[in-house]
Amino acid sequence: MYIDDGAIVATGANHQSVLQKCTDGFYTVTDWLLQNGLQIDPNKTEFIAFQPRCANPARIGTLWPTIDLCIPSSRTLQVCRLSLVHYLGVFINDKFSWTPHAKIMATQAQSSFQGLLLGNSVCGINFHSWQTVFHAITLLVLLYGLPVWSYRAPKSLIQILQVAQNVAICCISGTFHTTPVEPLHNMLAILPIKFTIAKYHMAYTACISCLPPNAVLRTLSVFDPAALYPCNPPIPTPHSSLLPTSFPVFCIPTGLTWTHTQVHNALVSPKTVAYQAMILQIANNPLPHYTSVFIYPIPHPEHFVMAYLVFSDRTCIKRRFRASHDCTLATTLAAIAGVLSLGPHPGKNTTIFLLNHNLHCPLFSLTKHKYLPQATLFTGALGMHCFLYPHIFVNVLPLPVKLNRKLMRADPCIFASNWPGPHGKDFNLAKLCTESRQ
Repeated sequence: MYIDDGAIVATGANHQSVLQKCTDGFYTVTDWLLQNGLQIDPNKTEFIAFQPRCANPARIGTLWPTIDLCIPSSRTLQVCRLSLVHYLGVFINDKFSWTPHAKIMATQAQSSFQGLLLGNSVCGINFHSWQTVFHAITLLVLLYGLPVWSYRAPKSLIQILQVAQNVAICCISGTFHTTPVEPLHNMLAILPIKFTIAKYHMAYTACISCLPPNAVLRTLSVFDPAALYPCNPPIPTPHSSLLPTSFPVFCIPTGLTWTHTQVHNALVSPKTVAYQAMILQIANNPLPHYTSVFIYPIPHPEHFVMAYLVFSDRTCIKRRFRASHDCTLATTLAAIAGVLSLGPHPGKNTTIFLLNHNLHCPLFSLTKHKYLPQATLFTGALGMHCFLYPHIFVNVLPLPVKLNRKLMRADPCIFASNWPGPHGKDFNLAKLCTESRQ
């Protein structure tokens, strides 16, 4: 089963045994669906039968035209045998001929491309935009399910796809249908379909070679629990034909963390009592020739507001804030703005005080996560600061809970414990954010 599409596959020595297995499997599925509050769609239920080309009817029996099944609604469902079924976007023929699938995909590709109407021979979008549309829409429809049906594809099958691509090439170039297509392929930088198939085969093989050794696609050639034949000796299939001959050594990918020789990230260091006391001492008594950036929360009833204060020695040179409906996002935006505020000032050793150690992942992780754009901006700004001043070093420390109130004379009301925060009718968060950016 794949989401809401299911298939019951059975094999046997004759058609009667296969019919019995399919019927039992159907009742098993319907009982499970009924117990889970689901049911099948009778209008979408269909079946197809396969048999050897030189089969003896006296041994395997004759193909049955219909199957009579009982569904939970207490009525008989009569399913007719089809010569062509549609499963997961692939059209399967009872003769295992992929010509119907290729023709249907070629027709759909032509219809989708000709229905765009983005230009003609006089005016329209440029060739580069047409090429993007062709690869994003038409080619994906034309080559859908390629690893399944392209195994030893005959020339007639490739010709069907090439004819559909020729129609798209003529539409892109705005030429007549009788124009030779070989120079049009060169002019538009679009490969003929046989080279595109070869390229996709290589990409598929490269993708499988990079999978873990226990991935299902890599184990199908040696162990396939759903196979209808013994795996030894292996029978060539479309999948086995595309498998690489040898697999490289697989290494489990690890998270990428941004590092710099001038930057010391103490957010991941163990938080001992002596270490916390040292951080508190540094925060309350900044050393000379240092710049400090404090990221501090401001109470607000509706938004997460993070202030960033930039100190040169013991003098506040900038005081702004950033706000958002996400606490981590507001903190990262304030950290980015605080680092960018260090640029025009003389190069001094810098200390950045962040809210807590949980920001280590969003700000210094370069793997895919929710705050990756902000992490890229933060690490880029920090790297540029170190590039402009190669003789300084930067310490990233957790913000102490207790801070010297005298140090925060830049805006004592913000850091007062009883300050209710900016609220009321006169507080316009969007306007203040705009002013803070200016």
